[in-house]
Amino acid sequence: MFERHICDKLAFAIPGQKFFSMYGGGVNDDAEEEDLEPPFTVVMVNEAKKVLEGQGLWELQGCVQVVSHMNEGVPSIHTEYARVVYHALSSLTPDRTDRMIMHGLDISQSRHSEDEGEQARIEAFDFTAGVSG
Repeated sequence: MFERHICDKLAFAIPGQKFFSMYGGGVNDDAEEEDLEPPFTVVMVNEAKKVLEGQGLWELQGCVQVVSHMNEGVPSIHTEYARVVYHALSSLTPDRTDRMIMHGLDISQSRHSEDEGEQARIEAFDFTAGVSG
């Protein structure tokens, strides 16, 4: 649910890009496998722990991964796309849906990697978020 919420927010902020939740339910999650050509962004929650018993407040730790082709011209194309996603993610403000309240999201670190086998560049933004509901 939270992953889909972040995908929806990023898709609204960056029209025309592809966003997927790692475990389904994202904006483009009904896309066919051949549509999974980079560039795209994946949102995943790795850990959820209850912060206050009886209050329904959870601390979520996750990652947003920006994936692009290594052969997409120059690396600056990847860098610019990653910068735009980072800016949109860091600009998210607390909000409410009919099923949850996102109290805030903090980006804790950025990591760069390359997958030679898949010819992909990956920029990962680790985050912690407070959610209730």
